[in-house]
Amino acid sequence: MSSVATPAPAPRRPRRRRTKLQRRQTRLAWLLLVPSLAIVALVAMVVWGRFFVLFVQGEGQGHVQSVVLGAMLFVVAVQLAALGIIGDLLASNRVLIQRALERTRRIELKLGVEPSHYEPAERRAAPRDETVSGPSTEEHETIPLGR
Repeated sequence: MSSVATPAPAPRRPRRRRTKLQRRQTRLAWLLLVPSLAIVALVAMVVWGRFFVLFVQGEGQGHVQSVVLGAMLFVVAVQLAALGIIGDLLASNRVLIQRALERTRRIELKLGVEPSHYEPAERRAAPRDETVSGPSTEEHETIPLGR
């Protein structure tokens, strides 16, 4: 029997879940978006139905505004659906970026690297030219806001 040691499997990190606030925001967005999308699409169908009924009865001439209004409402419904999908994708992308930043920061901390997003600026004493920029804020008289 050989005594070859097998490496221990890496511990699995628990899957991150959305925070309560993120879930609430997503739920609120969908609760506002889906009914408004359904209402706009339903109104478009009603307007188109009115034109179709008039057209079948032979009185469709002169009711083109119903077709135009229905088409406009249908386009609005499609745009609402697209905005909902884009918003959900943006939220997912934000979570992925946050995870990547946290992972990068964790690796930097393990390696002892200074944070990459913070680099202190050099202190330079620049000569002040009051003719160009005027007096500093501290030299101005304060103006009371309330009367």
